[in-house]
Amino acid sequence: MRLVLIHAIIAVFLFLVPCFCKGTDMSLLIRKLNKFSASTKYALHQILEAQKELQDSLDYQQQLRDLKTVVESQAKEIGSLKASLKNISSETKSAGAVYTRWGRYECPQNDTELVYKGFTGSSYETHTGGSVNYICLPYDPLWGKYNDVMKNDNQNLHGVEYAGNSINISGTPFDSKLRGHGVPCAVCRSTKRSSVLRIPGRNKCYKDWHLEYAGYLMADKFTHASATEYACVDEQPEKSKTGPVSKGGQYFYPVEAHCGHSLQCPPYVHGREITCAICTK
Repeated sequence: MRLVLIHAIIAVFLFLVPCFCKGTDMSLLIRKLNKFSASTKYALHQILEAQKELQDSLDYQQQLRDLKTVVESQAKEIGSLKASLKNISSETKSAGAVYTRWGRYECPQNDTELVYKGFTGSSYETHTGGSVNYICLPYDPLWGKYNDVMKNDNQNLHGVEYAGNSINISGTPFDSKLRGHGVPCAVCRSTKRSSVLRIPGRNKCYKDWHLEYAGYLMADKFTHASATEYACVDEQPEKSKTGPVSKGGQYFYPVEAHCGHSLQCPPYVHGREITCAICTK
């Protein structure tokens, strides 16, 4: 019986191979094979099943090769996206917002780094031609070429002190304990945000902006000859650890709303100290 089955398989194989090579239609093959005996048909069935399994295996291997190609392509794309994100992160980091925190030695603990700390400087209060801006002077100056003889026709640089004798509110820049003391400062850089905005009249930021610190607007006294800009001094200020006390120079006085002219009151209130906020985004 085994010998007959083997002969049948060989016969079917010899019959099928030429047909497969010629691309004969399968239905035509089945009609022709109906003439064979049952044992031959069984052998054919086994061959066809084996062929199907072989074809499925070949298809599976091709699918694996296609999948491997897709995975490799996606891996390259992911690598490219990672590089782009790294560049964006680097660009964002290099474009961090820089601002001065007046009245404090350190930066806020909210994704910021200290560039340097120092003390506040400006022109002299009585100099009509004095510079209007406040600057944060570092403790470690470097000199170029110089002449140590003071000339009367040059601009002067002085320290800045807290002032404001008319009011005394504890824990604010116009606390009487601060009067006459030098004003510290810190130059800070945000590590996550690239835009900086000072908002006068508010101690909170608007929507989608991040508060770096809140404080009060301050400038020199309006009757002094030297004009100054407004500065946002931290609401919880420190005093300078070094330098003269009550030696003059330039000052930080609180800024108050003055109604009766063109200032809109309300919302502003006559005589009330103006808040401020340093915001980043």
